[in-house]
Amino acid sequence: MSPLTSLRYMGTLVPVLAGSLIFAAVAFGIHELRVSSPHFGIDPTISIQGTGTITAKPDIASFSFNVHSEEETQEATQAKAAERENAILSYLREQGVADEDLKTSGYNLSPRYEYKIDTTCRTYCPGEQVQIGYQVDETVTVTVRDLARAGEFIAGAGARGAENISQLSYSIEDDAAFREEAIALAVKDAYEKAKTRAKSLNMRLGKLQSFSEQFSEPYYPVYSTKAMSLDESSSATPELPTGEREIKASVSATYYLK
Repeated sequence: MSPLTSLRYMGTLVPVLAGSLIFAAVAFGIHELRVSSPHFGIDPTISIQGTGTITAKPDIASFSFNVHSEEETQEATQAKAAERENAILSYLREQGVADEDLKTSGYNLSPRYEYKIDTTCRTYCPGEQVQIGYQVDETVTVTVRDLARAGEFIAGAGARGAENISQLSYSIEDDAAFREEAIALAVKDAYEKAKTRAKSLNMRLGKLQSFSEQFSEPYYPVYSTKAMSLDESSSATPELPTGEREIKASVSATYYLK
């Protein structure tokens, strides 16, 4: 049987079967009957993107400071750096900063050299690198949970010998709940858009065919406090506004149309 003949046969058979089923429904008292017509091809779909944004306040801050020392011997250099670092850490602990919020993020001990030239010669004077001692550079990262005191801690660390105070940033420690809320808003946005588009096409929204989600990591600006005059004689407390952070989610959804 050719495809054209099959289509004609189906076109004749379907009304006959439908009539028979309706007769049977009336005869046996069936009040609801659904008859599915045969489909040829693929059902139409619509793809939509939705977005959701949540604004939240940061609940933690962090900053880094450096301790630098230079001496002739390795032992003296390390001892001087340790003395200065311990003074800063003791101050922070006294202010309520927990040990788990104080982390050494870098430590470097290296020799120091000086280029010396033979000044007794008359024409070309050769020179050489001569070791003159050692230097230590240690970086400590501090997590601040009382945001109102971040500026106070920075000033206090600087007054006790901290150098290159930098990398000040504000963030949300646990943003899982905010992520879920943003995704829920994005899903709702996609669904409402899909319903509107389907209506404009004189169709109705069917089942969900596919779905994917993306999450945009919140941007936490990093501020540098290196330019602040926070030396041994300074007790200035900088004002450090925290602002708010946006947590964004986007979804892609494809629905069947009917």
